[in-house]
Amino acid sequence: MNRVTDIDTLLDEVVTLPSLPSTVIQITNLVNDPDSSMADIAKAISGDPSIALKTLRLVNSAYYALPNKITSVDHALSMLGMKVVKNIVFTASVFDTLQCGEDALLKHNVACGMAMQYLMDSDLLDKSKFEHQDEAFIYGLLHDVGKIIFAQHLSEQIGKVADLCSKNPFTWTQAEKEIIGVTHSEVGARLAENWQLSPTLVATIAGHHDLNECTESGHVMSAAIMGIADYITYQAGYPCSAGISVSLDNIFWETVGFDESDVADVIQKVADSTDAINDLVNL
Repeated sequence: MNRVTDIDTLLDEVVTLPSLPSTVIQITNLVNDPDSSMADIAKAISGDPSIALKTLRLVNSAYYALPNKITSVDHALSMLGMKVVKNIVFTASVFDTLQCGEDALLKHNVACGMAMQYLMDSDLLDKSKFEHQDEAFIYGLLHDVGKIIFAQHLSEQIGKVADLCSKNPFTWTQAEKEIIGVTHSEVGARLAENWQLSPTLVATIAGHHDLNECTESGHVMSAAIMGIADYITYQAGYPCSAGISVSLDNIFWETVGFDESDVADVIQKVADSTDAINDLVNL
């Protein structure tokens, strides 16, 4: 493949973005409909045996660490509520859709989801500046979804990207631009847009390495938080690829109002979450 000039060319000629399962779209619509009941949502989830099974496995994983085993979708809804279960369903379907990703890359995305959640649970952030706190894990899970797309369709080029980074002072995104012509952030944001996810999530994926990529100033904070969660994930020992490190421009720390020394506890929490991360990756 020759280097492409823009994302539309890449999607027209090389990469096919996956579709979001119809069951997930249906469940999301039900959760967002104030007239829907828990029974309606449970019926929709149970109507897709694969998603129902993965949902129950995820509910009972080490990530949620519930004291008693959840044995039915109705039970999960009554214990966790509609929004949390919707996020669980979405997470389960994303794992299913992106199951061809490399193990290290999947672990990186899962660990980043945890880093986002731990940041939300910490006292470091002004929560009023991040409007999707209940979806923090999904934000982290999807931040590098473009890399999974590249791994599936452009494995040879990604090998060259890694090689370029190892031999030159290139960041990963700079190397992607050089070799492919498009970054994983661009592809990931386009996928999120195609899945009709929130504009904030689309912008967060687009800008988590470069805040200038956020099209609206209101999304800069969430992109900065995401960039820091990504940094935490690397520091905790979960790189997207062996031997790859990441650094952050000071603008990320200035935007969130704290610095690298303040996230030591969060780094340790992610590093200590091996069992939960493995549980989710092996879902």
